Amino acid sequence: MSDLVDLTSRLLDDGYVICTEKTGEQFTVLLRRTRAEGRRVFCGTGNNFPDALVDAAEEAAVPAA
Repeated sequence: MSDLVDLTSRLLDDGYVICTEKTGEQFTVLLRRTRAEGRRVFCGTGNNFPDALVDAAEEAAVPAA
């Protein structure tokens, strides 16, 4: 659980906005950050929130732990 808290804290400190949605059994997490070169959105999916968050963080190149 502390790894999830650390990852979430790191993402928020880096200026990401975390949005999540659950459709049936599938979670989708969007990480959004506005940068000087334009808006960036990263998406992750999984069977639970932590897996979807890690998937999105990996796409954004933010190490999980």
